[in-house]
Amino acid sequence: MKTKIYKKFTPKILKHVELLEKLTFEQPYPIDMIKKESSAKENLLILIAYIGSTPVGYKIGYELSSKMFYSWIGGVIPKYRRKGFAKKLMKIQHEIVSNEGYSIIRTSTENKFKHMLILNLKSGFNIIGSYCSDLKKELTIMLEKKLC
Repeated sequence: MKTKIYKKFTPKILKHVELLEKLTFEQPYPIDMIKKESSAKENLLILIAYIGSTPVGYKIGYELSSKMFYSWIGGVIPKYRRKGFAKKLMKIQHEIVSNEGYSIIRTSTENKFKHMLILNLKSGFNIIGSYCSDLKKELTIMLEKKLC
């Protein structure tokens, strides 16, 4: 696995994220929404994992405050799951944001994504709350981790 680090979207990166969303989720996040929502975020961080030149997973986050980073969206296509890609992307993200001075990382996951919830808990996150989204009517679990 090779991981590339980006600080902004280009048309090529947007295409990779769009492809990954479609291959990863039953209800992919619309790429126009990703582009729109990320355009107003500070310190955007985009990680994409590749096997050769094929994108297989991604993780996107941004600054919430000078000390807190939000790990926003990401995933690994089903063919490459359970091979450590999500864990590796998370590790890289945490190293980068810790080196940039953030002391807390926050994330959230829908309750139906049990493997992501378990990975977060095993990686040192603590549950800080939950809510039911109006749009999807899904329980979302909020998690937070102190970075060393």
